Amino acid sequence: MKIYHAHGYVVRDVERIAGSQEWKRNSLFGEVFFEFEEAKEFLLKRFDELLLEICAGDVFPQQDKTLLVDRSKTLKEEYIADHIDYKLIVSEIDSGATDDPSLPRVDWYFRHDGAHLKRYFVYPDKTIEYRVGDELPEAGTKFKAGDLVSYCGSPTGYYEETVLLVYKTPNIPIDRTKPWENRYRLLHFDLAEYYYGAGHFRDDSLHENDMQPCTEAFLEELKEDGALEFLRPLQAMIREEEMTERFLNDLLNGKITFDLKNPTWREQPEFRKS
Repeated sequence: MKIYHAHGYVVRDVERIAGSQEWKRNSLFGEVFFEFEEAKEFLLKRFDELLLEICAGDVFPQQDKTLLVDRSKTLKEEYIADHIDYKLIVSEIDSGATDDPSLPRVDWYFRHDGAHLKRYFVYPDKTIEYRVGDELPEAGTKFKAGDLVSYCGSPTGYYEETVLLVYKTPNIPIDRTKPWENRYRLLHFDLAEYYYGAGHFRDDSLHENDMQPCTEAFLEELKEDGALEFLRPLQAMIREEEMTERFLNDLLNGKITFDLKNPTWREQPEFRKS
């Protein structure tokens, strides 16, 4: 038999800075159910209740005596994106796990509108992000090393004004029906740092579903800003398998930086394969 633990939190996020949230006694919640959909419905209901409570405590949403989140779907989405931090999780627990500790707990993450976000298989010694769709034959093949991509998961937050360069694709198992990590290794470049000073690449990792090809409009912006002048050579190095560990480490350690005044980079032969 399975039980479903619905739990999470909804808080007012003051400045999108860790530790700046306004927590209350009812910010955290949890209940146990015997049906998955009942557990999910409980989460969505609690989110809406706390959202209205938080919004009512703000001054600006009540200027016309109507809460901002009740005026339109667009304003509600903007308010949530700007001011709300939350997690909505249904933990699927097999009661037989007490006799067989190898059975995983499955954590399902949801958006406030009920859309499924993520799924984690939690074992005693490890946690694997194994989402719906990762069992399909095409899973893990959507992108190739050297592709320029952007983040499309929810919420965007940390990934606003970011360009990502794929440098390692997932290790695809023979049997995709068993939990495995459909994640890509990425070179993460913060454009805000590039615009205001010298920027450098960071190491990053994302699930395939949280990535999308850069749009033509975005690529045109990168071209106008000079960023493509150093991104294109890096793409070529990765695709031709000529990026060495030494060069990669220098990129990630900030030894090679890029800025608007000098957007190009000069290739150093000792970093390339002979």
